[in-house]
Amino acid sequence: MWDLHISSLYNDGWIYQKGKYMTEKELRKLNRAELIEILYYLSRANDELKEENEQLKARLDALVGEAIASKRQGAAEDAVSEEHEGMESAEV
Repeated sequence: MWDLHISSLYNDGWIYQKGKYMTEKELRKLNRAELIEILYYLSRANDELKEENEQLKARLDALVGEAIASKRQGAAEDAVSEEHEGMESAEV
């Protein structure tokens, strides 16, 4: 029936089938089974993109958390260093 590839299925409002883009007129000529198959592959592609999006959000959250922790640690080290320097200058 259809030789669809999820990555190239839908692009800028055009359906891609067997090496060519379909016009709206060609799309309207498809039978119910072909339309259902297109919907199936679009749904799968959408699910994969949602999953990838969730993974990227989790990765971003982890990186932001690491950056915040690193900044806090650096600020704490700076405060200790300044306090230590202050104590040394007071002793002199």
